Amino acid sequence: MNDFSANWGVIATIALVPLVLGFLLRTVRPHARVEGGVRILTYGLAFKLIGWGAVGIVLGCAALLLYVAAADRAAVLLLTGLFALLGLPILLEATLVRITFDEQGLTSRSPWRQRRVIPWSEVRAVDFSGAMQWWRLHTAQGVVRASVYLSGIGDLVNACKAHGFVKP
Repeated sequence: MNDFSANWGVIATIALVPLVLGFLLRTVRPHARVEGGVRILTYGLAFKLIGWGAVGIVLGCAALLLYVAAADRAAVLLLTGLFALLGLPILLEATLVRITFDEQGLTSRSPWRQRRVIPWSEVRAVDFSGAMQWWRLHTAQGVVRASVYLSGIGDLVNACKAHGFVKP
C-alpha cells in the first residue's frame, strides 16, 4: 500500500478544513442586524447548517446501529459518540451565542456562561487572537469572545475602535 492510500483521510482533512473555513468566512455579513437601535451579532445559516449536519450524522449513525452486525456495533457506537462530541458544541455555539450592543454597552449570551450585560465603561481592553480567530473584550465581568464567524463582527470592532479600545 502506498503512502497516499494509507493517509488519504488525513490529506483530505488538511485540504477540506481551510476550504470550509474560507467558505464560512465568505458567508459572514459585515454588518449586524439592527432592531430598535441595538446591533445583533449571531452566526449565519452556513455555520448553523454545519451544526445541524453533525446532528444528522449522529442520528444516521444511531439508526445504523439497528442494521449492523453485533461485531460492528462497538465501532458504530464509537463513531456516533465522536460525531456527537464534535457536533453538539458546534450546534450549541451556532444557535445560542448572541452578542448585542448599542451606545450604552453590550450584552453577551452563550451556552458556556451566564448572560452578561456590560457597560462600555467596564471594557478594559480589546485584542485579537489570531490562533483562535476571535476578538477578546476584556471587561470587569470577564472576557467576552466574539468570533470572526459572527455576522456583524465588523460593526462590533468599529464600535470598539470608536470607544478607543482598538487602535486603527
